[in-house]
Amino acid sequence: MSKISAGFANLLLGINASRRTTVLLHVAFWAALYCLFFYQSSWFTGDEHPRSTLLIALSKWGVIAGSFYVTLHLIRRAYSHLLKLLLVIMTLGLAIVSYDLVSYYLYNYINDTVPGLPVYFHNIVKGISERGPWTFLLNKNAFYLHFLQLNIGLFIPVIKAYSA
Repeated sequence: MSKISAGFANLLLGINASRRTTVLLHVAFWAALYCLFFYQSSWFTGDEHPRSTLLIALSKWGVIAGSFYVTLHLIRRAYSHLLKLLLVIMTLGLAIVSYDLVSYYLYNYINDTVPGLPVYFHNIVKGISERGPWTFLLNKNAFYLHFLQLNIGLFIPVIKAYSA
């Protein structure tokens, strides 16, 4: 294996020796993820509502980033693979519930306070509101979407849990 490919493999595995490189990778990853969520949120709120787009993107990004670092912290402290697995499952469950509740309340807040949002935004929020705060957990399509979005940020700690 060449020196360059070995260095890249070490970066992906999180075993690089440079603390600076690790920090830069984290910053780049979280910036890219925030841009993805911002772009996705702008579809949802429309181009004329940057504050709403920002709030939605930040809420998703914040829950995922928080879940990532909590999971990583817990995994580093766990002494057995079973404990690591249980901690990852518990953190993922808590993250899903947090992500769903934050989304529910934020969408309703934006719907009630921001004038001129697209009609489809109001229709989606109306559909969400009919079931109450647990809508995202009860609706399999919404649950699946949130589960996938959370796994973008939690995939790496889960891999680290099993590789360590």
